[in-house]
Amino acid sequence: MGVLNQIDLESTGIIPLSLDHIFRTMGHRELIERAVEEWSVHISFMQIYQDQVSDLLNPENTNLSVREENGEVFVGDLCEVPV
Repeated sequence: MGVLNQIDLESTGIIPLSLDHIFRTMGHRELIERAVEEWSVHISFMQIYQDQVSDLLNPENTNLSVREENGEVFVGDLCEVPV
């Protein structure tokens, strides 16, 4: 969490604020003891511009397809990494 401690929360965007909130929530001992024993957080970043979906973690992945399966919407072949 070293990098998150260096973030200026007054001027950051939604992604750093969201990650900060997730990790602060996970840090509360009473929530961890009640909810789960192990946490796993993965992120992906995509851009939708002019009806084209691009993977920002793997810029070679362009024009990705948005699909729905069993009521869940997802982007096919979108890179996801653990944080």
